[in-house]
Amino acid sequence: MVTEFGAAGARKRAPWYPAPDRYPRQWAMLAAIGAALTATVAGWPHWGVHTLAATITLLECATTAAAGVLLATGRGTRPTGVYLLVASFCWALTWLAAWNAGPGPLIAVFAQSLFFTTGAIGILYYPDGRLHGRPERWWATGGALALIGGQAMLCLSTPPTLYGFADDIFWPRLWHSDRSETIVLIGVTVISAAAAATFAAVIWWRQRRLHGVERALTLPVLALVAVVGLLSAFVQTGAITGLDRQLDTYLVQGTLALSVPLALLAVGLRRRWAEVAVADQLLQLTRPPSAVRVRDAFRAVLRDPTLDVWFWVPRQGQHVDHAGRVVHPPAADNERWRLPVVTEHGAPLAIVDTDPALRRHEGLVTSALLAGRRALENAQLQTEVQARIEQVRAAQMRLLQAEATERQRMERDLHDGAQQRLVALAMRLAAVEGTVVEPEARRALREARDAATQALGELRAFARGIHPGQLTEEGLPAALESLAERLDLAVELRVDDVRPSPGLERALYLTLAEALTNAASRASRVVVRVYVADGFLVGEVAADVSWHGSGLDGIRDRARALGGEIEAVDTTLRVRLPLD
Repeated sequence: MVTEFGAAGARKRAPWYPAPDRYPRQWAMLAAIGAALTATVAGWPHWGVHTLAATITLLECATTAAAGVLLATGRGTRPTGVYLLVASFCWALTWLAAWNAGPGPLIAVFAQSLFFTTGAIGILYYPDGRLHGRPERWWATGGALALIGGQAMLCLSTPPTLYGFADDIFWPRLWHSDRSETIVLIGVTVISAAAAATFAAVIWWRQRRLHGVERALTLPVLALVAVVGLLSAFVQTGAITGLDRQLDTYLVQGTLALSVPLALLAVGLRRRWAEVAVADQLLQLTRPPSAVRVRDAFRAVLRDPTLDVWFWVPRQGQHVDHAGRVVHPPAADNERWRLPVVTEHGAPLAIVDTDPALRRHEGLVTSALLAGRRALENAQLQTEVQARIEQVRAAQMRLLQAEATERQRMERDLHDGAQQRLVALAMRLAAVEGTVVEPEARRALREARDAATQALGELRAFARGIHPGQLTEEGLPAALESLAERLDLAVELRVDDVRPSPGLERALYLTLAEALTNAASRASRVVVRVYVADGFLVGEVAADVSWHGSGLDGIRDRARALGGEIEAVDTTLRVRLPLD
Protein backbone atom coordinates (compact mmCIF):
# COMPACT_ATOMS: atom_id res chain seq x y z
CA MET A 1 0.00 0.00 0.00
CA VAL A 2 1.23 3.50 -0.79
CA THR A 3 1.96 5.62 2.27
CA GLU A 4 2.83 9.28 2.74
CA PHE A 5 4.51 11.28 5.48
CA GLY A 6 2.91 14.37 6.90
CA ALA A 7 4.60 17.53 8.07
CA ALA A 8 5.03 16.15 11.58
CA GLY A 9 6.39 12.84 10.32
CA ALA A 10 3.22 10.83 11.04
CA ARG A 11 2.30 8.12 8.57
CA LYS A 12 -0.93 8.72 6.68
CA ARG A 13 -2.79 6.11 4.70
CA ALA A 14 -3.29 6.82 1.04
CA PRO A 15 -6.93 7.07 -0.07
CA TRP A 16 -8.53 4.01 -1.65
CA TYR A 17 -8.80 5.79 -5.00
CA PRO A 18 -5.78 6.57 -7.21
CA ALA A 19 -4.37 10.10 -6.83
CA PRO A 20 -5.40 12.32 -9.79
CA ASP A 21 -1.94 13.86 -10.16
CA ARG A 22 -0.40 10.37 -10.41
CA TYR A 23 -2.86 9.04 -12.98
CA PRO A 24 -3.99 12.11 -14.96
CA ARG A 25 -4.85 10.26 -18.17
CA GLN A 26 -7.04 7.71 -16.42
CA TRP A 27 -8.91 10.40 -14.52
CA ALA A 28 -9.28 12.49 -17.67
CA MET A 29 -10.82 9.48 -19.43
CA LEU A 30 -13.24 8.89 -16.54
CA ALA A 31 -14.26 12.56 -16.46
CA ALA A 32 -14.78 12.61 -20.23
CA ILE A 33 -16.97 9.50 -20.07
CA GLY A 34 -18.95 10.92 -17.12
CA ALA A 35 -19.61 14.25 -18.86
CA ALA A 36 -20.57 12.49 -22.11
CA LEU A 37 -22.98 10.13 -20.29
CA THR A 38 -24.53 13.09 -18.48
CA ALA A 39 -25.05 14.92 -21.77
CA THR A 40 -26.50 11.74 -23.34
CA VAL A 41 -29.10 11.34 -20.60
CA ALA A 42 -29.87 15.07 -20.46
CA GLY A 43 -30.52 15.44 -24.18
CA TRP A 44 -31.89 11.98 -24.97
CA PRO A 45 -35.21 13.17 -26.47
CA HIS A 46 -33.29 15.36 -28.91
CA TRP A 47 -30.51 12.98 -29.93
CA GLY A 48 -32.76 10.47 -31.64
CA VAL A 49 -33.40 12.79 -34.60
CA HIS A 50 -30.33 15.05 -34.33
CA THR A 51 -27.29 12.78 -34.56
CA LEU A 52 -24.89 15.55 -35.58
CA ALA A 53 -25.93 17.71 -32.62
CA ALA A 54 -25.43 14.74 -30.30
CA THR A 55 -21.94 14.06 -31.68
CA ILE A 56 -20.82 17.68 -31.32
CA THR A 57 -22.29 18.02 -27.82
CA LEU A 58 -20.80 14.77 -26.54
CA LEU A 59 -17.42 15.75 -28.02
CA GLU A 60 -17.60 19.22 -26.43
CA CYS A 61 -18.50 17.88 -22.97
CA ALA A 62 -15.93 15.07 -23.07
CA THR A 63 -13.12 17.28 -24.38
CA THR A 64 -13.79 20.03 -21.83
CA ALA A 65 -13.93 17.51 -18.97
CA ALA A 66 -10.70 15.81 -20.06
CA ALA A 67 -8.92 19.14 -20.48
CA GLY A 68 -10.19 20.18 -17.04
CA VAL A 69 -8.78 17.09 -15.32
CA LEU A 70 -5.43 17.36 -17.11
CA LEU A 71 -5.15 21.02 -16.14
CA ALA A 72 -6.29 20.30 -12.58
CA THR A 73 -3.31 17.97 -12.10
CA GLY A 74 -0.89 20.75 -13.04
CA ARG A 75 0.84 22.92 -10.48
CA GLY A 76 -0.38 26.32 -11.64
CA THR A 77 -3.40 25.35 -13.73
CA ARG A 78 -5.41 23.60 -11.01
CA PRO A 79 -8.08 26.36 -10.63
CA THR A 80 -8.56 26.51 -14.40
CA GLY A 81 -8.96 22.75 -14.55
CA VAL A 82 -11.55 22.68 -11.77
CA TYR A 83 -13.60 25.44 -13.39
CA LEU A 84 -13.49 23.70 -16.78
CA LEU A 85 -14.52 20.40 -15.24
CA VAL A 86 -17.54 22.09 -13.64
CA ALA A 87 -18.28 23.84 -16.94
CA SER A 88 -18.32 20.53 -18.84
CA PHE A 89 -21.04 19.08 -16.59
CA CYS A 90 -22.94 22.38 -16.66
CA TRP A 91 -23.06 22.20 -20.45
CA ALA A 92 -24.22 18.61 -20.27
CA LEU A 93 -27.06 19.63 -17.94
CA THR A 94 -27.99 22.47 -20.33
CA TRP A 95 -29.48 19.82 -22.61
CA LEU A 96 -32.14 18.96 -19.98
CA ALA A 97 -34.11 21.54 -21.94
CA ALA A 98 -34.77 18.80 -24.51
CA TRP A 99 -37.21 17.07 -22.13
CA ASN A 100 -39.35 20.23 -22.02
CA ALA A 101 -41.03 19.04 -18.84
CA GLY A 102 -40.78 19.47 -15.09
CA PRO A 103 -37.78 21.42 -13.74
CA GLY A 104 -35.53 20.35 -16.64
CA PRO A 105 -35.71 23.60 -18.66
CA LEU A 106 -35.20 25.68 -15.51
CA ILE A 107 -32.08 23.69 -14.62
CA ALA A 108 -30.96 24.01 -18.24
CA VAL A 109 -31.02 27.81 -18.42
CA PHE A 110 -29.13 28.17 -15.14
CA ALA A 111 -26.65 25.48 -16.21
CA GLN A 112 -26.03 27.50 -19.38
CA SER A 113 -25.27 30.63 -17.35
CA LEU A 114 -23.00 28.65 -15.03
CA PHE A 115 -21.23 27.16 -18.04
CA PHE A 116 -20.25 30.58 -19.43
CA THR A 117 -19.45 31.93 -15.94
CA THR A 118 -17.19 29.07 -14.83
CA GLY A 119 -15.58 28.79 -18.26
CA ALA A 120 -14.73 32.48 -18.41
CA ILE A 121 -13.40 32.62 -14.84
CA GLY A 122 -11.38 29.46 -15.43
CA ILE A 123 -9.69 31.05 -18.44
CA LEU A 124 -8.90 34.16 -16.37
CA TYR A 125 -7.07 31.88 -13.92
CA TYR A 126 -5.03 30.38 -16.77
CA PRO A 127 -2.12 29.57 -16.75
CA ASP A 128 -0.74 30.29 -13.27
CA GLY A 129 -3.79 29.78 -11.05
CA ARG A 130 -4.43 33.39 -10.09
CA LEU A 131 -6.31 36.46 -11.25
CA HIS A 132 -4.07 39.15 -12.69
CA GLY A 133 -4.94 42.56 -11.31
CA ARG A 134 -8.14 44.36 -10.46
CA PRO A 135 -9.81 44.16 -13.91
CA GLU A 136 -9.88 40.36 -13.78
CA ARG A 137 -11.03 40.26 -10.15
CA TRP A 138 -13.76 42.81 -10.90
CA TRP A 139 -14.96 40.84 -13.91
CA ALA A 140 -14.95 37.52 -12.01
CA THR A 141 -17.34 39.05 -9.47
CA GLY A 142 -19.36 41.28 -11.78
CA GLY A 143 -19.58 38.72 -14.57
CA ALA A 144 -20.93 36.04 -12.23
CA LEU A 145 -23.53 38.43 -10.84
CA ALA A 146 -24.53 39.61 -14.31
CA LEU A 147 -24.89 36.17 -15.93
CA ILE A 148 -26.45 34.25 -13.05
CA GLY A 149 -28.38 37.17 -11.58
CA GLY A 150 -29.61 38.14 -15.02
CA GLN A 151 -30.90 34.62 -15.63
CA ALA A 152 -32.70 34.70 -12.29
CA MET A 153 -34.40 37.98 -13.23
CA LEU A 154 -35.49 36.49 -16.56
CA CYS A 155 -37.05 33.48 -14.84
CA LEU A 156 -38.91 35.72 -12.39
CA SER A 157 -40.32 38.11 -15.01
CA THR A 158 -40.63 36.27 -18.36
CA PRO A 159 -42.73 33.23 -19.40
CA PRO A 160 -41.06 29.93 -20.43
CA THR A 161 -42.76 30.12 -23.81
CA LEU A 162 -40.47 33.05 -24.66
CA TYR A 163 -37.63 30.51 -24.87
CA GLY A 164 -39.57 27.82 -26.73
CA PHE A 165 -40.53 25.80 -23.64
CA ALA A 166 -43.98 24.45 -22.77
CA ASP A 167 -46.24 26.61 -20.68
CA ASP A 168 -46.84 23.93 -18.05
CA ILE A 169 -43.24 23.31 -16.94
CA PHE A 170 -41.91 24.33 -13.55
CA TRP A 171 -41.01 28.00 -13.95
CA PRO A 172 -40.92 30.46 -10.97
CA ARG A 173 -42.40 33.51 -12.67
CA LEU A 174 -43.51 36.11 -10.10
CA TRP A 175 -44.15 39.20 -12.22
CA HIS A 176 -46.73 38.92 -14.96
CA SER A 177 -46.56 42.51 -16.23
CA ASP A 178 -45.74 42.98 -19.91
CA ARG A 179 -43.90 46.18 -19.07
CA SER A 180 -41.69 44.55 -16.46
CA GLU A 181 -41.06 41.69 -18.89
CA THR A 182 -39.89 44.11 -21.58
CA ILE A 183 -37.72 46.12 -19.17
CA VAL A 184 -36.02 43.04 -17.69
CA LEU A 185 -35.54 41.44 -21.11
CA ILE A 186 -33.87 44.55 -22.54
CA GLY A 187 -31.85 45.13 -19.39
CA VAL A 188 -30.51 41.57 -19.19
CA THR A 189 -29.70 41.56 -22.90
CA VAL A 190 -27.71 44.76 -22.53
CA ILE A 191 -25.95 43.49 -19.39
CA SER A 192 -25.06 40.17 -21.04
CA ALA A 193 -23.66 41.95 -24.10
CA ALA A 194 -21.72 44.29 -21.80
CA ALA A 195 -20.35 41.30 -19.87
CA ALA A 196 -19.11 39.73 -23.12
CA ALA A 197 -17.60 43.02 -24.31
CA THR A 198 -15.87 43.73 -20.99
CA PHE A 199 -14.56 40.16 -20.91
CA ALA A 200 -12.98 40.74 -24.32
CA ALA A 201 -11.55 44.04 -23.01
CA VAL A 202 -10.07 42.27 -19.97
CA ILE A 203 -8.50 39.68 -22.28
CA TRP A 204 -7.03 42.49 -24.41
CA TRP A 205 -5.66 44.16 -21.25
CA ARG A 206 -4.20 40.84 -20.15
CA GLN A 207 -2.44 40.06 -23.41
CA ARG A 208 -0.62 43.41 -23.38
CA ARG A 209 1.17 42.30 -20.21
CA LEU A 210 2.34 38.98 -21.63
CA HIS A 211 5.85 38.43 -22.96
CA GLY A 212 8.26 35.69 -23.88
CA VAL A 213 7.17 32.07 -23.50
CA GLU A 214 4.07 33.19 -21.62
CA ARG A 215 2.85 35.17 -24.61
CA ALA A 216 3.57 32.39 -27.10
CA LEU A 217 1.64 29.77 -25.11
CA THR A 218 -1.19 31.84 -23.60
CA LEU A 219 -2.12 34.43 -26.21
CA PRO A 220 -3.80 32.00 -28.67
CA VAL A 221 -6.10 30.68 -25.93
CA LEU A 222 -7.01 34.14 -24.64
CA ALA A 223 -7.73 35.50 -28.13
CA LEU A 224 -9.87 32.48 -29.01
CA VAL A 225 -11.88 32.71 -25.78
CA ALA A 226 -12.57 36.41 -26.35
CA VAL A 227 -13.89 35.67 -29.85
CA VAL A 228 -16.01 32.74 -28.62
CA GLY A 229 -17.52 34.89 -25.85
CA LEU A 230 -18.51 37.66 -28.24
CA LEU A 231 -19.97 35.27 -30.82
CA SER A 232 -21.90 33.31 -28.17
CA ALA A 233 -23.40 36.52 -26.81
CA PHE A 234 -24.39 37.54 -30.34
CA VAL A 235 -26.06 34.18 -31.00
CA GLN A 236 -27.99 34.40 -27.73
CA THR A 237 -29.65 37.68 -28.83
CA GLY A 238 -31.58 35.96 -31.66
CA ALA A 239 -35.34 35.44 -31.39
CA ILE A 240 -36.50 32.07 -30.01
CA THR A 241 -39.52 30.72 -31.94
CA GLY A 242 -39.65 27.22 -30.51
CA LEU A 243 -37.83 24.49 -28.63
CA ASP A 244 -35.89 23.40 -31.71
CA ARG A 245 -34.66 27.00 -32.17
CA GLN A 246 -33.54 27.09 -28.54
CA LEU A 247 -31.66 23.80 -28.87
CA ASP A 248 -30.09 24.99 -32.14
CA THR A 249 -28.78 28.02 -30.22
CA TYR A 250 -27.24 25.67 -27.66
CA LEU A 251 -25.68 23.68 -30.49
CA VAL A 252 -24.05 26.74 -32.07
CA GLN A 253 -22.73 27.93 -28.69
CA GLY A 254 -21.43 24.44 -27.88
CA THR A 255 -19.70 24.22 -31.24
CA LEU A 256 -17.99 27.55 -30.61
CA ALA A 257 -17.05 26.53 -27.08
CA LEU A 258 -15.52 23.27 -28.34
CA SER A 259 -12.61 25.27 -29.73
CA VAL A 260 -11.54 26.34 -26.21
CA PRO A 261 -10.60 22.90 -24.76
CA LEU A 262 -9.10 21.96 -28.11
CA ALA A 263 -6.93 25.08 -27.95
CA LEU A 264 -5.89 24.27 -24.38
CA LEU A 265 -4.95 20.73 -25.38
CA ALA A 266 -3.06 22.10 -28.40
CA VAL A 267 -1.13 24.46 -26.14
CA GLY A 268 -0.30 21.54 -23.86
CA LEU A 269 0.98 19.55 -26.83
CA ARG A 270 2.94 22.54 -28.04
CA ARG A 271 4.50 22.93 -24.61
CA ARG A 272 5.50 19.25 -24.56
CA TRP A 273 6.89 19.56 -28.06
CA ALA A 274 8.89 22.62 -27.00
CA GLU A 275 10.36 20.62 -24.12
CA VAL A 276 11.35 17.84 -26.51
CA ALA A 277 12.70 20.17 -29.22
CA VAL A 278 14.67 22.38 -26.84
CA ALA A 279 17.67 20.02 -26.92
CA ASP A 280 18.06 20.30 -30.68
CA GLN A 281 17.60 24.08 -30.57
CA LEU A 282 20.30 24.48 -27.93
CA LEU A 283 22.64 22.20 -29.85
CA GLN A 284 22.25 24.32 -32.97
CA LEU A 285 22.56 27.64 -31.15
CA THR A 286 25.69 26.74 -29.14
CA ARG A 287 27.97 25.82 -32.05
CA PRO A 288 30.78 26.54 -31.45
CA PRO A 289 30.21 26.60 -27.66
CA SER A 290 31.16 29.73 -25.75
CA ALA A 291 29.89 31.51 -22.66
CA VAL A 292 28.16 34.21 -24.69
CA ARG A 293 26.64 31.71 -27.13
CA VAL A 294 25.33 29.54 -24.30
CA ARG A 295 23.74 32.52 -22.59
CA ASP A 296 22.21 33.79 -25.83
CA ALA A 297 20.95 30.28 -26.66
CA PHE A 298 19.11 30.06 -23.34
CA ARG A 299 17.67 33.53 -23.96
CA ALA A 300 16.40 32.49 -27.38
CA VAL A 301 14.96 29.12 -26.32
CA LEU A 302 13.25 30.45 -23.19
CA ARG A 303 12.38 33.81 -24.82
CA ASP A 304 13.81 35.77 -21.90
CA PRO A 305 16.13 38.61 -23.02
CA THR A 306 17.04 39.33 -19.38
CA LEU A 307 18.37 35.82 -18.68
CA ASP A 308 21.95 35.62 -17.45
CA VAL A 309 24.34 32.77 -16.61
CA TRP A 310 26.91 32.92 -13.80
CA PHE A 311 29.56 30.20 -14.03
CA TRP A 312 31.19 28.60 -11.00
CA VAL A 313 35.01 28.75 -10.96
CA PRO A 314 36.32 26.11 -8.53
CA ARG A 315 39.85 27.56 -8.27
CA GLN A 316 38.50 30.93 -7.18
CA GLY A 317 35.54 29.57 -5.24
CA GLN A 318 33.18 32.15 -6.75
CA HIS A 319 30.89 32.83 -9.70
CA VAL A 320 31.86 34.84 -12.78
CA ASP A 321 29.90 36.15 -15.76
CA HIS A 322 30.55 35.38 -19.42
CA ALA A 323 33.44 37.87 -19.46
CA GLY A 324 35.14 36.36 -16.41
CA ARG A 325 34.14 39.18 -14.05
CA VAL A 326 33.36 38.16 -10.48
CA VAL A 327 29.64 38.05 -9.66
CA HIS A 328 28.12 37.82 -6.20
CA PRO A 329 24.64 36.28 -6.64
CA PRO A 330 22.18 38.27 -4.54
CA ALA A 331 19.95 36.70 -1.94
CA ALA A 332 16.77 34.97 -3.07
CA ASP A 333 13.89 37.29 -3.88
CA ASN A 334 10.64 37.30 -5.83
CA GLU A 335 11.95 39.56 -8.59
CA ARG A 336 14.17 36.89 -10.20
CA TRP A 337 14.24 33.11 -10.44
CA ARG A 338 17.74 31.70 -9.92
CA LEU A 339 18.34 28.03 -10.71
CA PRO A 340 21.58 26.31 -9.65
CA VAL A 341 22.88 23.83 -12.21
CA VAL A 342 25.19 20.98 -11.25
CA THR A 343 27.22 18.45 -13.22
CA GLU A 344 26.30 14.79 -13.52
CA HIS A 345 28.41 14.15 -10.41
CA GLY A 346 26.71 16.89 -8.39
CA ALA A 347 29.48 19.51 -8.57
CA PRO A 348 28.42 23.17 -8.90
CA LEU A 349 28.35 24.29 -12.53
CA ALA A 350 26.42 27.56 -12.90
CA ILE A 351 23.48 29.65 -11.77
CA VAL A 352 20.88 30.62 -14.37
CA ASP A 353 19.13 33.89 -13.51
CA THR A 354 15.72 34.16 -15.23
CA ASP A 355 12.42 35.98 -15.26
CA PRO A 356 10.18 34.64 -12.44
CA ALA A 357 7.35 34.28 -14.99
CA LEU A 358 9.16 31.17 -16.24
CA ARG A 359 8.22 29.38 -13.01
CA ARG A 360 4.93 28.60 -14.75
CA HIS A 361 6.90 26.70 -17.42
CA GLU A 362 9.19 24.74 -15.13
CA GLY A 363 9.11 21.70 -17.41
CA LEU A 364 10.46 23.71 -20.35
CA VAL A 365 13.14 25.36 -18.20
CA THR A 366 14.22 22.02 -16.72
CA SER A 367 14.45 20.47 -20.18
CA ALA A 368 16.53 23.39 -21.42
CA LEU A 369 18.95 23.17 -18.48
CA LEU A 370 19.36 19.42 -18.83
CA ALA A 371 19.87 19.70 -22.59
CA GLY A 372 22.33 22.57 -22.19
CA ARG A 373 24.39 21.08 -19.38
CA ARG A 374 27.13 19.84 -21.71
CA ALA A 375 27.38 23.26 -23.34
CA LEU A 376 27.49 24.83 -19.86
CA GLU A 377 30.40 22.56 -18.92
CA ASN A 378 32.35 23.58 -22.03
CA ALA A 379 31.58 27.23 -21.41
CA GLN A 380 32.65 26.86 -17.77
CA LEU A 381 36.15 25.88 -18.92
CA GLN A 382 36.33 28.96 -21.12
CA THR A 383 35.09 31.28 -18.39
CA GLU A 384 37.65 29.81 -15.98
CA VAL A 385 40.40 30.87 -18.40
CA GLN A 386 38.68 34.21 -18.89
CA ALA A 387 38.48 34.64 -15.12
CA ARG A 388 42.24 34.15 -14.83
CA ILE A 389 42.78 36.75 -17.53
CA GLU A 390 40.41 39.05 -15.67
CA GLN A 391 42.38 38.47 -12.47
CA VAL A 392 45.60 39.43 -14.24
CA ARG A 393 43.93 42.50 -15.69
CA ALA A 394 42.60 43.49 -12.27
CA ALA A 395 46.08 43.03 -10.78
CA GLN A 396 47.57 45.18 -13.55
CA MET A 397 44.91 47.78 -12.90
CA ARG A 398 45.77 47.80 -9.19
CA LEU A 399 49.46 48.20 -10.04
CA LEU A 400 48.55 50.99 -12.43
CA GLN A 401 46.53 52.70 -9.72
CA ALA A 402 49.41 52.36 -7.28
CA GLU A 403 51.86 53.69 -9.88
CA ALA A 404 49.60 56.64 -10.61
CA THR A 405 49.33 57.40 -6.90
CA GLU A 406 53.10 57.20 -6.46
CA ARG A 407 53.77 59.39 -9.50
CA GLN A 408 51.27 61.91 -8.22
CA ARG A 409 53.06 61.98 -4.87
CA MET A 410 56.45 62.46 -6.56
CA GLU A 411 55.06 65.27 -8.72
CA ARG A 412 53.63 66.97 -5.65
CA ASP A 413 56.91 66.59 -3.72
CA LEU A 414 58.86 68.11 -6.60
CA HIS A 415 56.35 70.93 -6.86
CA ASP A 416 56.36 71.68 -3.16
CA GLY A 417 60.08 71.03 -2.67
CA ALA A 418 62.68 71.53 -5.41
CA GLN A 419 60.51 73.73 -7.63
CA GLN A 420 59.68 76.11 -4.82
CA ARG A 421 63.34 76.36 -3.82
CA LEU A 422 64.38 77.10 -7.40
CA VAL A 423 61.70 79.81 -7.63
CA ALA A 424 62.97 81.33 -4.39
CA LEU A 425 66.56 81.14 -5.63
CA ALA A 426 65.70 82.88 -8.91
CA MET A 427 63.85 85.62 -7.02
CA ARG A 428 66.78 86.03 -4.59
CA LEU A 429 69.28 86.30 -7.46
CA ALA A 430 67.09 88.94 -9.15
CA ALA A 431 66.97 90.92 -5.93
CA VAL A 432 70.73 90.75 -5.45
CA GLU A 433 71.28 91.70 -9.06
CA GLY A 434 69.33 94.90 -8.48
CA THR A 435 71.68 95.94 -5.68
CA VAL A 436 74.97 95.25 -7.46
CA VAL A 437 76.62 98.06 -9.45
CA GLU A 438 79.62 96.35 -11.01
CA PRO A 439 78.78 95.16 -14.58
CA GLU A 440 80.80 92.00 -14.30
CA ALA A 441 79.00 90.92 -11.13
CA ARG A 442 75.57 91.85 -12.55
CA ARG A 443 76.26 89.72 -15.63
CA ALA A 444 77.29 86.77 -13.48
CA LEU A 445 74.15 87.09 -11.35
CA ARG A 446 71.94 87.36 -14.45
CA GLU A 447 73.50 84.18 -15.90
CA ALA A 448 72.95 82.42 -12.60
CA ARG A 449 69.34 83.60 -12.50
CA ASP A 450 68.76 82.45 -16.11
CA ALA A 451 70.29 79.08 -15.28
CA ALA A 452 68.01 78.74 -12.26
CA THR A 453 64.98 79.66 -14.40
CA GLN A 454 66.00 77.16 -17.07
CA ALA A 455 66.49 74.46 -14.44
CA LEU A 456 63.04 75.31 -13.04
CA GLY A 457 61.47 74.84 -16.49
CA GLU A 458 63.24 71.55 -17.02
CA LEU A 459 62.19 70.37 -13.55
CA ARG A 460 58.58 71.31 -14.26
CA ALA A 461 58.69 69.41 -17.56
CA PHE A 462 60.17 66.43 -15.74
CA ALA A 463 57.46 66.57 -13.05
CA ARG A 464 54.80 66.88 -15.73
CA GLY A 465 56.20 63.76 -17.39
CA ILE A 466 56.03 61.88 -14.12
CA HIS A 467 52.40 62.91 -13.60
CA PRO A 468 50.55 65.80 -15.28
CA GLY A 469 49.17 67.84 -12.40
CA GLN A 470 46.40 69.22 -14.57
CA LEU A 471 45.07 65.69 -15.07
CA THR A 472 44.37 65.37 -11.35
CA GLU A 473 43.26 68.94 -10.70
CA GLU A 474 41.29 69.81 -13.86
CA GLY A 475 40.68 66.50 -15.62
CA LEU A 476 41.48 64.93 -18.98
CA PRO A 477 40.25 67.76 -21.28
CA ALA A 478 42.47 70.38 -19.65
CA ALA A 479 45.50 68.05 -19.65
CA LEU A 480 45.04 67.24 -23.36
CA GLU A 481 44.57 70.91 -24.22
CA SER A 482 47.79 71.80 -22.40
CA LEU A 483 49.62 69.00 -24.23
CA ALA A 484 48.36 70.27 -27.60
CA GLU A 485 49.63 73.78 -26.79
CA ARG A 486 53.09 72.43 -25.97
CA LEU A 487 53.10 70.44 -29.22
CA ASP A 488 51.90 73.51 -31.16
CA LEU A 489 49.12 71.38 -32.66
CA ALA A 490 45.57 72.43 -33.55
CA VAL A 491 43.39 69.99 -31.62
CA GLU A 492 39.59 69.86 -31.41
CA LEU A 493 38.53 68.15 -28.18
CA ARG A 494 35.20 66.30 -27.81
CA VAL A 495 35.34 64.76 -24.34
CA ASP A 496 32.17 63.39 -22.72
CA ASP A 497 31.47 64.05 -19.06
CA VAL A 498 33.16 60.94 -17.73
CA ARG A 499 35.73 60.57 -14.95
CA PRO A 500 37.20 57.06 -14.66
CA SER A 501 39.60 55.90 -11.97
CA PRO A 502 42.90 57.84 -11.76
CA GLY A 503 44.95 54.91 -13.08
CA LEU A 504 42.73 54.34 -16.08
CA GLU A 505 42.49 58.07 -16.79
CA ARG A 506 46.26 58.37 -16.71
CA ALA A 507 46.67 55.31 -18.97
CA LEU A 508 44.34 56.83 -21.55
CA TYR A 509 46.10 60.19 -21.26
CA LEU A 510 49.53 58.62 -21.90
CA THR A 511 48.12 56.65 -24.83
CA LEU A 512 46.56 59.73 -26.41
CA ALA A 513 49.68 61.77 -25.66
CA GLU A 514 51.82 59.28 -27.58
CA ALA A 515 49.36 59.35 -30.49
CA LEU A 516 49.32 63.17 -30.54
CA THR A 517 53.12 63.27 -30.43
CA ASN A 518 53.19 60.91 -33.42
CA ALA A 519 50.74 63.11 -35.32
CA ALA A 520 52.34 66.45 -34.38
CA SER A 521 55.04 66.31 -37.05
CA ARG A 522 52.70 65.24 -39.87
CA ALA A 523 49.16 66.45 -39.18
CA SER A 524 47.82 69.97 -39.46
CA ARG A 525 44.60 69.35 -37.54
CA VAL A 526 43.52 66.64 -35.10
CA VAL A 527 40.16 65.75 -33.53
CA VAL A 528 40.22 63.90 -30.18
CA ARG A 529 37.09 62.17 -28.83
CA VAL A 530 36.70 60.48 -25.45
CA TYR A 531 33.50 58.59 -24.52
CA VAL A 532 32.17 55.44 -22.89
CA ALA A 533 30.63 52.62 -24.96
CA ASP A 534 29.72 49.01 -24.04
CA GLY A 535 31.70 49.05 -20.80
CA PHE A 536 34.84 50.52 -22.40
CA LEU A 537 36.53 53.89 -22.10
CA VAL A 538 37.18 54.87 -25.72
CA GLY A 539 39.66 57.42 -27.00
CA GLU A 540 39.76 58.37 -30.69
CA VAL A 541 42.39 60.45 -32.52
CA ALA A 542 41.34 61.47 -36.03
CA ALA A 543 43.99 63.26 -38.11
CA ASP A 544 44.56 64.06 -41.76
CA VAL A 545 47.28 61.39 -41.94
CA SER A 546 47.24 57.61 -42.13
CA TRP A 547 48.05 55.65 -38.96
CA HIS A 548 49.35 52.58 -40.76
CA GLY A 549 53.06 52.07 -40.13
CA SER A 550 53.13 54.87 -37.54
CA GLY A 551 54.90 52.96 -34.76
CA LEU A 552 51.86 51.94 -32.72
CA ASP A 553 53.60 49.12 -30.81
CA GLY A 554 53.91 51.12 -27.60
CA ILE A 555 50.25 52.17 -27.68
CA ARG A 556 49.16 48.62 -28.48
CA ASP A 557 51.21 47.11 -25.64
CA ARG A 558 49.89 49.63 -23.13
CA ALA A 559 46.27 48.92 -24.16
CA ARG A 560 46.67 45.13 -24.14
CA ALA A 561 48.26 45.21 -20.69
CA LEU A 562 44.94 46.57 -19.41
CA GLY A 563 42.78 44.13 -21.40
CA GLY A 564 42.05 46.72 -24.06
CA GLU A 565 42.67 46.99 -27.77
CA ILE A 566 43.49 49.52 -30.48
CA GLU A 567 42.11 49.86 -33.96
CA ALA A 568 43.63 51.91 -36.78
CA VAL A 569 41.17 52.61 -39.59
CA ASP A 570 42.57 54.95 -42.25
CA THR A 571 42.94 58.31 -40.50
CA THR A 572 41.36 57.32 -37.17
CA LEU A 573 43.09 55.62 -34.25
CA ARG A 574 40.69 54.13 -31.67
CA VAL A 575 41.79 52.94 -28.22
CA ARG A 576 39.36 50.91 -26.05
CA LEU A 577 40.18 50.30 -22.39
CA PRO A 578 37.81 48.27 -20.16
CA LEU A 579 36.26 50.26 -17.35
CA ASP A 580 36.99 49.18 -13.80
